Amino acid sequence: MKIKKEIYIGFVCLIAGSLLWFGIKFLSGDNNPFKQDNNFFAFYSDLAGLEVSDNVFYKGSVVGQVTNIRLSNNQDTLPCEMEDGWIVQISIDNDGILQKLYLNTVLSIFDSDLLGSKGINIDNTQDYLSKIYCFNESQEPAQTGDYLNGYVDKGLTTEFAEQFGSVKDDLSVFLLAFTETLAELKKLSSSVDNLLNNNQSNISSFITNLDEFSISLSENKDKLKQTVNNLSQLSKDLSDIEFKKMSNQINTTLLELEALLKNINEGSGTASKIINDKDLYEKITKTLESVKSLMEDIEKNPKKYIKHVL
Repeated sequence: MKIKKEIYIGFVCLIAGSLLWFGIKFLSGDNNPFKQDNNFFAFYSDLAGLEVSDNVFYKGSVVGQVTNIRLSNNQDTLPCEMEDGWIVQISIDNDGILQKLYLNTVLSIFDSDLLGSKGINIDNTQDYLSKIYCFNESQEPAQTGDYLNGYVDKGLTTEFAEQFGSVKDDLSVFLLAFTETLAELKKLSSSVDNLLNNNQSNISSFITNLDEFSISLSENKDKLKQTVNNLSQLSKDLSDIEFKKMSNQINTTLLELEALLKNINEGSGTASKIINDKDLYEKITKTLESVKSLMEDIEKNPKKYIKHVL
């Protein structure tokens, strides 16, 4: 009885140990602990958040997991000279996928969901030829332990973070300008308050005068109405004036004046002769001067001329 109990305890411990070992292997990224792992490696200068146990995808299906991540060192034999970075180990158990792996295959880190979880995508296209430094172009089948090409795809989350960074900068500038504007408005409000407080008596006087003016208008509305009527009547009287007839008379007068000036210029009539005859002009001038001298002499010596008259 005692022996059976010990066998039972041993059997339970064996099963528990096996389950523990299987769980540890599974959590470490080994999908099938009972099958030999086929491990491949890739070098990355930046992991972009990739962690051990993240899934490996091929055309949208999970075909393996990330089993180890470590920093590179001088003892690592890399395909070409690289700067310090990370060496990622992936494990693939699917025989069909193993036949799809070549030395020019790309292991691209990408966003596996909208929450930003990372994964590795197996890609055999040549789109990465110009994107990856020291790209291995060999089309030979990959063997366990080989280094494949590593690439970090930005993905939606990274692009959103970059875009949000630029938006955040613009928002910071806007908030700074808005804060400065609020400060200026506060100063303006304070100035207006001071102005109102210092001129409160003047404002009250102005309002009082405005009220008195309004009352005065109300009291003299009949007079204002009469004034408006008079202005209306004046406007009507002005509109009744025969401006056209007046304009015709002015035009006729101007034509007659033009004809008179024309006759004078052409030498017609007495006025033209007097104006255009130089000798006659000089004689008249001399006569006027003589008369002027005579008048001046009479004013100075009136007795001289009165005597002759007597």
